[in-house]
Amino acid sequence: MPILSGYHFCKGRAVSAFTASLGLGALLGLACAAPASAAPATADGARKLTEALQAYVGIEPFAKGFLAIAPHGESYDLAISFDSSKLDMPESEGLTRLDRYVVHLTPKPDGTWAVNTDPGPIALSWTEAGSDQNQKFDLKFADCVSKGVFDPKLMAFPTLSSKCASAALKVRAPDGDLDLTSGELTSQGTAKAGATGGVDLTSDVKLAIMNGKFLDKKSPGEPLPITFRIGALHQAMAATGVRTIAAADLITFVRDNAARNRFELPQDELKTKLRAALPLWEDLASDASLDDGVVELPTGSARIAHFEEKQALTGVVKDARYADSLSYSGLEIPPAVVPDWARVLVPSQAGYDTKLSFSGLDGMADALIRGLDLTQDPPVSKMAGVALLTRFFSGQPRYDLSLNATAQAYKVKGQGQASINPEPQAHIAVSATGFDAVVDALKKSGDPDMQNGLMGLAFIKGLAKTGPDGQMIWNVSYDMVTNKVWVNDQGFALPEPQ
Repeated sequence: MPILSGYHFCKGRAVSAFTASLGLGALLGLACAAPASAAPATADGARKLTEALQAYVGIEPFAKGFLAIAPHGESYDLAISFDSSKLDMPESEGLTRLDRYVVHLTPKPDGTWAVNTDPGPIALSWTEAGSDQNQKFDLKFADCVSKGVFDPKLMAFPTLSSKCASAALKVRAPDGDLDLTSGELTSQGTAKAGATGGVDLTSDVKLAIMNGKFLDKKSPGEPLPITFRIGALHQAMAATGVRTIAAADLITFVRDNAARNRFELPQDELKTKLRAALPLWEDLASDASLDDGVVELPTGSARIAHFEEKQALTGVVKDARYADSLSYSGLEIPPAVVPDWARVLVPSQAGYDTKLSFSGLDGMADALIRGLDLTQDPPVSKMAGVALLTRFFSGQPRYDLSLNATAQAYKVKGQGQASINPEPQAHIAVSATGFDAVVDALKKSGDPDMQNGLMGLAFIKGLAKTGPDGQMIWNVSYDMVTNKVWVNDQGFALPEPQ
């Protein structure tokens, strides 16, 4: 299912690009290579598009038949395929094939381009050649269709939708065999000019029911099959202030110099283009989730009702941050996997949130660019490295963490942070209920080695304070000056560093 994103750059020539999902790529030499109006496509227009593509990707993809452009009514058909047997590659690299599929490019009177595909399959395969291992990978999407509009002024797609009726993946390897099938796969994308520059992008991908089977060939005796099912998968992404135009300019600059065998790029011009492309984007956020997952093991069924991961990442901005959170709920483990005494200890739901923040990332990038010289070895001077290290420690890096877990026997919550400036320090506050229930469960294990663990738990309990709601609370901190770890009001000296 082609998921397209692209760029256009024109200075007496065209260079535009789109990338497809499945890792496929090609270029759209649209705005300068052909008239942006509804008219019959011509052989001359196809030639200009071909030359625009060749200026970026080279002649070989066309000579090998991996890319081809031809007029078709009011559109230009871009045919994409791949066969690694046509390349000068050793057999040990395997054989990779992408079946031919066609993208229709239609110029519109407003300067944009309609981009669409006819319903049809997309198939990719890889086989290890000349080996007894007989490894093979086959991925097929059925009845795929895409429709969108590409705007050269944004170097992106204001609207883009794609859909495949189903998908199937088959992997055959010495260690095991994997078979996956899924229902409908859809995606929606948008792009618009950003309020503070760049382009704001969104993407929403949904996958209906997925069924799978894995056959473990390494297990002794008969291969053990494991089957699983996922009710739905969903991923939403959003990015603001993406510097598509400046990034396109930078890529074109590097490609043009490489085409002229200028491997030592003009350094001042390179630095100007690098600065123009920053901060790359302002904010990027992703939210991926899974619902109604079931794994059928030989010992029973494992289930999870909901699993979700969220990520957020700034570009190269002054107040930079990376945040990640993960949570799940409705976890069930087969009784044969977890003994009766331990079932009350398995968290049915849990999660964590982390954030790494840093001030002055834009200054570090500036120092790196100023100290960059690709004509030298190493390309970054020692003094630039010292400047980067100095800026890092003055940037107040900080790490924040929160976590929680809930099981039949207990609930645990934690909140902490760590920093290195003006001196390394860390603190975490942990609260818990059900401590005695955990101890009772461990006593039922019947394991004589568990006695040491119970003694450790008794010591930890003795360090706790009791909160107003009956919770047990531990405030843990590290003091670098005294080299001690403090738990509530009690300090414990650590070994002196050697």
